[in-house]
Amino acid sequence: MAAWRQAYDELVTGRYPALVAYASLLTASPEEADEATRAALVRVFGRLRPPPTSEAADAAVRCAIVARAASGRRSVPDVPRKVEGEPEDAHERLRALDAVTRACVVLRYADELPVAEVADRLRIGHDDVRSRLTEAGELMGDLVDAAAAEQDIMIIDVRGDRGRA
Repeated sequence: MAAWRQAYDELVTGRYPALVAYASLLTASPEEADEATRAALVRVFGRLRPPPTSEAADAAVRCAIVARAASGRRSVPDVPRKVEGEPEDAHERLRALDAVTRACVVLRYADELPVAEVADRLRIGHDDVRSRLTEAGELMGDLVDAAAAEQDIMIIDVRGDRGRA
């Protein structure tokens, strides 16, 4: 069996639910998460030289999921931001963010990447990543603050009413 085929089989049988769960952080619905995961698998394994190991394939599929979500290619439109009341859970709060901001939050806090790496992966400026994370902090409130505290990150609020060490 070819190495890529073994990597594909291991990824699909062992990691597919985790990849869909990862995609659900970046998409508007479970159906969109499944579609994004399948599209990422096709993109990664449809290349002339697919990844030879399941670890490399997992990383490549995650990158493809993020790229798809951040580019705005979706069959399901973004969920409009809620005006009344706060969203009930983390997924709902993430869905209230635009696609690129949602990708920034997931890469920064779920994947624990530094701001510079998030900017490189999304091909946007470092300042843009920081401002999007600040925007997400305002919309997601305590969830982003808790993630930052876990990673010992300082969130600076220019209004001065919510600094955290």
